[in-house]
Amino acid sequence: QTHGTRPFPCDRPRAPARQLADMDDDEGVAFEGETIKPLVERIVQKEIAPDYLWNAKSSDLQSVVIENILKELAAENENAAREGKRPFKFVVLCELQQNVGAGLANACTCHWDSSTDGHCVFKYETEHVQALVTVYGVQN
Repeated sequence: QTHGTRPFPCDRPRAPARQLADMDDDEGVAFEGETIKPLVERIVQKEIAPDYLWNAKSSDLQSVVIENILKELAAENENAAREGKRPFKFVVLCELQQNVGAGLANACTCHWDSSTDGHCVFKYETEHVQALVTVYGVQN
């Protein structure tokens, strides 16, 4: 998976994933896509079954995916806050389309502190559906 000539941010090799609450205060807790990617992947694969067929309620599926991701991220934030860590604000986008051979493109630009803020992109594809989920994490 590439984005232009660069790999997607979540596909780059990084240090082992850690939970937000496991990061030290003096590390300047940074949003790490690798920490969030398994959570996003689990939820997307649970909600969008491999045999899922595109139908009139497909737009509702986007809301379910987003809400479940945000719910789990909020729980992570609560754990981090209990341990004195600064929580993140999150933005979750979920793009779904019927898989009919058409491309699925996404672009963004952000003005933030790259030492603490970041994003993660997760692409999921079945025979019938393509999904692109982006999570932005911005330090409070």
